[in-house]
Parts: sequence; C-alpha cells; structure tokens
Amino acid sequence: MQLAAMPDRVVALLFLLFFGALCVLALGLGYWDGFAPAAGFAPLWVGLAGVFLSIALLVSRPAETGEAADRAGLRRVASAALALVLFVALTPILGMIPAGFLLMLALLLLILRRPPLPSLVTSVVSIALVYAIFVAWLHVPLPKGVLGV
Repeated sequence: MQLAAMPDRVVALLFLLFFGALCVLALGLGYWDGFAPAAGFAPLWVGLAGVFLSIALLVSRPAETGEAADRAGLRRVASAALALVLFVALTPILGMIPAGFLLMLALLLLILRRPPLPSLVTSVVSIALVYAIFVAWLHVPLPKGVLGV
C-alpha cells in the first residue's frame, strides 16, 4: 500500500466504524411504526449509505499525489455553496418547494451547464418527488413562503 493512500484508508475505516455503529444503534430505535417510519428509519438508511461509501473509499484507487484543484473546479464549488446559502435565505420567503426548485435548476443550468430542457424536467420531477414523499405521503409540514406554497 502506498503511503499516500494511508490517510484515505484511515478515514474510510473511521467512517466505516462510525456508520456501522449508527446502523446498530438505529436498529434499536425501531424501523416502522404503524403507517409511518419510526425513529430508526432515517438513521438506518443514512448509516447504510455511509457504510457503502466507506467501503467504496476503502477499495478505491487513491488520487495522484500533488493534484491541484483548477480554478474552474473551485469556482463551481464556491458557486454551489453560494446557491445553498441563497436557498436557505429564500426558503422562508418563497417556501421550501419553490426554493428547492430554483436551487435544483440553478445547479443544473448555471453550475453544471446542462441543457435547459433536461434541467427543467429534472428539477420539476425532483421537486414533485420531494412533495409527494414528504408532504403527501409522510405529512411533513415543509416551510411555506409568503404565498403559502
């Protein structure tokens, strides 16, 4: 094993331990309660995703040492962070659903530079799924804006 890969492997093992423990603890909270998820539902799925990603990090090939981030990459990261800050700021004004739609559309069009029509369709479908799952199915009251949306 190369010395450069050691930090990645150590972090992956720590994540694997953490997310594995999260899964074990989540099982003690209950998975389902009547017609709705119980307290252990979300922690279990987050833990399973973390275990999967930790294993992927463990078996992945390490990045070349000395790789520098290019300016375009740094600009995309800064733009995505700014978009998230704007999402948080706009959610009380517009509501979670419209703000989430604008966030998704901005990420696809402005940051990832995807074509307009697929970006619009992806944004509409994503937000429709968020609404269907959280509002219609699970009855989670998402923040509404000044227009009541």
